[in-house]
Amino acid sequence: MNPNKAVCVISKEYDKDWIEFLNTFEEYDVYFIIDNNEVHYNDNKDFSKTNLIQIQNLQCKSNGFMGLVSLFRDRFKEVSGWDKALYYFTTINTKYDYVWFLETDVYFYSEYTLIQIDNECQTEDLLAHGISEHKITTAETSFPSVWHWPSIFRNHSNVLGTPYYHCLPCHTRMSKSLLLKIKEYASKYKSLYFLEAFFPSLCVHNNMTYNNLLSFNPLSRPCEELPYDTKQRMFTTHKNSFFHPIKNTKEHTERRKLLALNASI
Repeated sequence: MNPNKAVCVISKEYDKDWIEFLNTFEEYDVYFIIDNNEVHYNDNKDFSKTNLIQIQNLQCKSNGFMGLVSLFRDRFKEVSGWDKALYYFTTINTKYDYVWFLETDVYFYSEYTLIQIDNECQTEDLLAHGISEHKITTAETSFPSVWHWPSIFRNHSNVLGTPYYHCLPCHTRMSKSLLLKIKEYASKYKSLYFLEAFFPSLCVHNNMTYNNLLSFNPLSRPCEELPYDTKQRMFTTHKNSFFHPIKNTKEHTERRKLLALNASI
């Protein structure tokens, strides 16, 4: 096991399929953030390898960890699982050099996918999909057609200035150095802002390194709507890739079983 790296899955609820999958990992310490605090799972002994983490909203809010998914006023969520995950790895548990953060609708076949990327990208502070610059001025951020910038500036008063960056961080790896900068920002401004803009912008503004995850397959249609043969061919051809979004996590489990069965034939 690599003692310097961890994998953290961020979920609204307890998810047995994901936790069973994490329990197969051998090279990473594994964590599962449960956003919902109505039921407490800290004493769950079913999966001893997977660390189940639940944090109270007020604990995050009082330390400035809020706002990462607060983009639209009609879907405003002050403290999310993302805020809790970042708070945990910047304040409570800071022993890792690198942490993978994954949303539950991201599918990949095995931990080898992560190991392969870690071997190829050993020192980058941020790995995510689609990291790129929006070449716009501050005045242009108010234009309705300019991505989500109008909503970001409307909801947050401490947005970093130019250059403006964005990415898709549904699966992302961060270094301890970047996590430290996130903590410093939260301490200073008492809030974070929309994660798709915040993570890469903070990285660039602090002269840190980043790289794009190329082994990523965004799905234009829900996985459940795809024909069986199409899914089989797609997952087999890109066995060591990420797929997003696949909301039904039981589909993850069934897909892994099928691929393992085909490999053994």
